[in-house]
Amino acid sequence: MKTLIIALFTLLIATSANAARYDITANVGEIRFHGSTQSTAGSHWNGVVWISLENPDKNPSCVKYRNKYAVAVAKGDDSALSIALMAKASNSKILMTIDDSKKMDGDVTCLLQYITLL
Repeated sequence: MKTLIIALFTLLIATSANAARYDITANVGEIRFHGSTQSTAGSHWNGVVWISLENPDKNPSCVKYRNKYAVAVAKGDDSALSIALMAKASNSKILMTIDDSKKMDGDVTCLLQYITLL
């Protein structure tokens, strides 16, 4: 029993040690919205927006789509989407904060924590 507890504790520490917070400066690439009632990507994507990062200054442990990091925006987070659209339209950079241990439910895509228009 003692060995099992030590093994579980070691696994917990190893998992949390791999998680990292990234403050990434990049340009906005693609902005994709999955329909709120149907998505060929699976129902967990219904109503979700993701943003790809062009020329990021850091390389997080997040999934790539078309060879660019993709970051999911929580459902209903219209402010983050507005900032991403402004940055895309003006070709401005953004500062995006992610924690690679926080993924979208039912997926491996990193979730947006903060976004700043630079």
